[in-house]
Amino acid sequence: MLTFHESTENESGTLLDNHTNVLHDHGYSYDVDAVTLKKLLEKIGVEEADFLKLDLEGAEYHLLESVDRDDLSRFKQIFVEFHHHCIPDRSQQDTADVAASLREKGLKSFSLDDHNYLFYWPSAGEI
Repeated sequence: MLTFHESTENESGTLLDNHTNVLHDHGYSYDVDAVTLKKLLEKIGVEEADFLKLDLEGAEYHLLESVDRDDLSRFKQIFVEFHHHCIPDRSQQDTADVAASLREKGLKSFSLDDHNYLFYWPSAGEI
């Protein structure tokens, strides 16, 4: 169980109590069930998924810094919206570091803005 903070002023919520919307908006908090990527797939009853979109309002850093290659390999593509602009203790460099870490695990990446990234496993011809 984790505490989720939801803004009443923006369509946004986060697990982090230092997110811009938590600090500046009115809102409320409540407990939510949290799962690992592996448990997520088990919960929906599949071994792998074609696409995973992560829009975690800052919590993507903790998740992606702690995930291993095996957990990632269950997803053919992973789209991540990074929130270094909303979290005071995260920077553009943290985003670059996480992206580099995922590439070191074997994923390729594509981004137009160094904020939103598509990670994918290379095809046999790309390796």
